[in-house]
Amino acid sequence: LWGLGYISLDNIHGRFIPTGFTGTMCGAGELSRWSGILTPKYGNMTRVVHGVLTDLPLAETSPVDFGARKFCETCGICADSCPQGAIQQGEATWDARYAWENSGYLGWRNDLTLCNHCPVCQGVCPFNAFDKSGIH
Repeated sequence: LWGLGYISLDNIHGRFIPTGFTGTMCGAGELSRWSGILTPKYGNMTRVVHGVLTDLPLAETSPVDFGARKFCETCGICADSCPQGAIQQGEATWDARYAWENSGYLGWRNDLTLCNHCPVCQGVCPFNAFDKSGIH
């Protein structure tokens, strides 16, 4: 994009904006209990949506609501199955527990100091049935 005269800043690892926020606001999916994006097509298999900040004129997209967040409120199978106990149990909160977490949104915040990025949360999530995830 720089070569075309537009600013292009990649948001890898949430350098500028939390990746869950970028994924939600671009309409890729909804924030879920595992604190990442749940998409209608791929469940939580996307892990993160880094995004690119740019001044290139693009068509606007809107957040989606396909019921995943509501489902996560009562499901919690990922939190129950997490071997490290990194996924927050209970209700979503507005508060950050640690200095490195972002506050100001209603969601679940996982303890990333405990998470070793094993795929257990992905393996148990009911939304990872790909084309069958719409049944939820």
